[in-house]
Amino acid sequence: MKYPLFLAALIASNVTLADTFNGPYLGAYSGYSWSEDEGKGQFQATGVKSNWAQTTNPRGIQYGLLAGYNWTFENNLLLGIEADYEGRADDTDRDYQAFNGQPDPSYHATTELTEAGSLRGRAGYLFNKQFLLYATAGYSAVRVERTWQDTLAQVKESHTRWQDGWVAGVGAEYLLNANISARLEYRYADYGTEMVPANLWGEEYKQRLTSKALQAGIAYQF
Repeated sequence: MKYPLFLAALIASNVTLADTFNGPYLGAYSGYSWSEDEGKGQFQATGVKSNWAQTTNPRGIQYGLLAGYNWTFENNLLLGIEADYEGRADDTDRDYQAFNGQPDPSYHATTELTEAGSLRGRAGYLFNKQFLLYATAGYSAVRVERTWQDTLAQVKESHTRWQDGWVAGVGAEYLLNANISARLEYRYADYGTEMVPANLWGEEYKQRLTSKALQAGIAYQF
């Protein structure tokens, strides 16, 4: 019976009341994201709706680095700022374009998300100086590659650009010892709408992009 008590005391000694999340930190994370890119077409010359539309759903693994700074207060509240950059290994998703809701296999649209970054604030509550529950929100941008393909004319057209918007999420973080913490976080990002030309059809598409992600990470507290 003495050994479990000894181990518990040893673990507790590694995280004292003075060891909080206060100060700078660096970390890494990985996760899984699933997105929706919904497009509705209109003619470039007139702006009149073309009644063509499509929805793609790229999803896959993400991996990134993060850095931030926390301020802790006597009432166990935490405020912080955090930035991250990630690469994405999303599967490129393809959808047949649909005219008035009827899919046509002759015309394809694909979407691929390749990288992203964000700058966010954090606000949370500390339990026993070790366990943190928090909310986060701020600015985010993602690099998107969209491709139109006409299999009848055998032509293809691609457009790559950064699309920005807002991101918000909730998470939990646990201080494993005086310097290392582990976290789990859920995020939702809304990148708004972007007009993307489809010159091969004389159209342009109003693309609305949203993304969700579940991430696990580890950080070093300085």
